[in-house]
Amino acid sequence: MNKRLFLAGAAALALAGLSGCGPVSGSSDDTAHGSQSKDGRRLIDITSAAEFALIPEGATDIYKLGEDITIPEEWTGPLNFKGELNGNGKTITFNDTVITRGDGNSGGLFSTTGAGAFIHDVIIEGNFSPDSTRGFFGAVAGSAANTRIEACSVTVDLREDHAAEVVFGGVAGWISGGTVIANCYYAGEIFTKYENDSTNLKPRAGGIVGFAIGTTTDAAIEHCYAAGTISLISRSVCAGGICGGLLNDNNSYLTIKDCIALQSNIKAENAESLGRVSGSPATPPYLTLTGNYGKSDMEKNGGPASWTSNAAGLDGESVSDATRNTAAWWEARGFLFGGSSVAAPWKWNDQTSLPVLYFE
Repeated sequence: MNKRLFLAGAAALALAGLSGCGPVSGSSDDTAHGSQSKDGRRLIDITSAAEFALIPEGATDIYKLGEDITIPEEWTGPLNFKGELNGNGKTITFNDTVITRGDGNSGGLFSTTGAGAFIHDVIIEGNFSPDSTRGFFGAVAGSAANTRIEACSVTVDLREDHAAEVVFGGVAGWISGGTVIANCYYAGEIFTKYENDSTNLKPRAGGIVGFAIGTTTDAAIEHCYAAGTISLISRSVCAGGICGGLLNDNNSYLTIKDCIALQSNIKAENAESLGRVSGSPATPPYLTLTGNYGKSDMEKNGGPASWTSNAAGLDGESVSDATRNTAAWWEARGFLFGGSSVAAPWKWNDQTSLPVLYFE
């Protein structure tokens, strides 16, 4: 039986009689009580993966996590989500999950999002692999259009051993115009392997976003950092510590601003383009890079590398671990430390010498 259908049936009664929930902290309406927010949307508590699976296609309501949840071994994320997910500082765990592409192309916690979706204040951990050798995959969303993703902590390993044309992004597989990812971090392993030289199909990957396809409305990645490793074995198009690549045409615009790439190694064999921050060969006005940094001793393809230190370039400005190991350094790069809300979401972790989100 399809796991998504089973979960939906198991949770039907739980949501069918739900009259509402309390305030959604950090949401678009913090003062809402009862079953509706001031803008008329329902406020719905989510306490299990079964309930999450019931989010309907095109949902516009406000959903709040009331408990930590574990995603089952097979998962198809909700489609075309247009509402708000307030993670409420809770944890969503992928447990050796196989992700199915909800729209035939994209897979993640949400298969696709768009039209004003807002996802924030959530921890996502564990590991998953795609159900196919092709498609766009990310921990938060496979694809995100006109979406805001903010204050998300992602430590998910993404792996595909037979990737033909997989695009992996730690947070989102691909984003398009109007999407903003801000104040998020990714720390995990991204791995793909494809050895069939008889085709032109090649994987792409980025620590925050795999691939960007913009419109005349800019997409943006701001005040994010990524750590861990990226490994695209044998064949690849492009890879980058923050964003894998950008479709280089006159309808694609992406800004990467004040982001820090801290991977120990980016391996993209035979890649057309590989950058410490962005793997895209695109140039302004399509790609705007401002105030970005890359780990000075980051390895390329498993060995020492000579990176071009430039805060407005594909590799970002070089920064050593010793230099960036203080909260003051990050604050000077626009990371807001307050430790209490999404408005100033970062706090300092002395054990890792890295910022983490206020609810961790």
